[in-house]
Amino acid sequence: RDLMQMRLLLLLFAHHGAAYVAPSPVAPGRALVARSTVRAQVDGGGPFAGAGRAFSSFMEKVDEEVWDFVYGKRDRQWNPDRRTEEERRAPFDITMSTLSWGGMRSGAEFDVYTRTYLPEDKPAEDAIITEENSGLEALKQAVNTAVGVQEAPSANAPKITGRELAELCYAKYTRYHDMALLTSSPFGKEQRQVALNIYGPCLGFSAFRLTEDMYLDKLERVAAALIDFEQVDYVREFFAEPVKPRRGLPSRPRADTAVTLRLNQSPTWKNVPQEKIDSYWQYL
Repeated sequence: RDLMQMRLLLLLFAHHGAAYVAPSPVAPGRALVARSTVRAQVDGGGPFAGAGRAFSSFMEKVDEEVWDFVYGKRDRQWNPDRRTEEERRAPFDITMSTLSWGGMRSGAEFDVYTRTYLPEDKPAEDAIITEENSGLEALKQAVNTAVGVQEAPSANAPKITGRELAELCYAKYTRYHDMALLTSSPFGKEQRQVALNIYGPCLGFSAFRLTEDMYLDKLERVAAALIDFEQVDYVREFFAEPVKPRRGLPSRPRADTAVTLRLNQSPTWKNVPQEKIDSYWQYL
């Protein structure tokens, strides 16, 4: 990384013809906060207003180039923003949501919620799953209550749905985090590693690239795979555990680190046919 940043520094020296201290690569959303602060300081006018605006414009270009060089291409390739322009501009309206949000419904409550820091070493105060209240029974009751807002499932309903998976995540983390199934084959396809990754970005926050419908559709596909692999109970048990660090990783999903549940470490994973696993990732 140090070598990459040094090369990038030399590239930007040549491109802009000016010296600067290379910033740490940050997401464009974070860069906007810093740039808005700079603009607020120079928009008032004065003898240095022009220079301030020029510097702000220069740093904006630097931020974009650093992000694009280090993360941008890969991020756009694997996580494209498929929302319409109107959907990107519109703020999230919790009053129109079909999810439970732990009973939260007012815009004022939601504003506080989005600005609440969740500590790494303990659950949030309003978390459903805690050290004192953990286990499958508590989780089942909480999620059934949340999903019960919707119509009751039919007798032939699958063992888990995307909506239920979302509510399981909220019950544990008080956030509707993005989720996906990932695989890697460091030791060959016969020992394929398969994991449920829970990412930092979450529904309702401005940087999240999915609408609620897109989010639930994505989780439906994840839920269908869990049913196919017969790993629903293993996933439920994970969400029934209190928030705590695992294998030296953070206790909850962060912007730079996902929480990973390795499905191939499930006691029943050996019963999943290799052909079925390969059918999901036939090109990997």
